[in-house]
Amino acid sequence: MKVIFYAVNGNGTGKQVQRLVEDRVPWEGLEFFRTAEDLSHRLRYRSHDVEAAVLVPADTEDLKALTAMGDMLSDTRVILILPDSKRLTIALGRSLYPRFVGYADSNFVDITAVFNKIFGNPSNP
Repeated sequence: MKVIFYAVNGNGTGKQVQRLVEDRVPWEGLEFFRTAEDLSHRLRYRSHDVEAAVLVPADTEDLKALTAMGDMLSDTRVILILPDSKRLTIALGRSLYPRFVGYADSNFVDITAVFNKIFGNPSNP
C-alpha cells in the first residue's frame, strides 16, 4: 500500500498523526511531504499509485493550497485532519471529498479507529 502523508514541519498535530500512521503502514509504503509544492509535484507526475493520503494542513491557507490539488487526489482515499472546525475550514475540506474528517483538537480516538480500519490494526494482524 502506498500512503502519502502531508504535514508542515512543526505542526504538533501532524507529529501525533504521523506516529499513528507509522504504527500501521510499513515504512516502505510511506511517503512524507512537508510542503504543498512538493506534494503537488509528486501528485502531478505519479498520482495513480497512491492508495491513501493523510493530510494534516496547519491552517486555512495551507488547506487552500491542498484544495488546489483536488483533481489529483480524486482517485485516492483522503483522510483529512482539519486545523479547526470553522465553517470555512469545513467547507474547504469537503471539497477534497475525504473519506474521513478529523480535527486537530480531537482526542484521536476516532482517528485511530479509522486508521485501524483502513490500514489495519497492528495488534490484530
